[in-house]
Amino acid sequence: MTLSRFPCNVAAVPEVSLHMVFTCSQLARSWGDVQDGQASAYTRRAASLHLAICARCRRYVAQLERLQGTLKGLKAEAEAPSEESLDRALAALDAEPLSDPDRSEG
Repeated sequence: MTLSRFPCNVAAVPEVSLHMVFTCSQLARSWGDVQDGQASAYTRRAASLHLAICARCRRYVAQLERLQGTLKGLKAEAEAPSEESLDRALAALDAEPLSDPDRSEG
């Protein structure tokens, strides 16, 4: 692995082996598992080290976390329709004859 694969400043941390730090694309691919607690200890450590030295990925993760917070704020499930509204919808469908898509009106 060479420093050119890292758009961030890996060289700023000389005591860290390049094999211990993810590239930006590796972080992006594994971040979901890290967030969900499904990542291995190695993956968590490599992601943490990468975030410590890469401002671009810290911004990326912050954006993902804001998006996740927004999505969690939305209602988890759409409200189920009432039996009455289902009955009205079915009655409306029964009242209209189905058109044959193979027959053109004209």
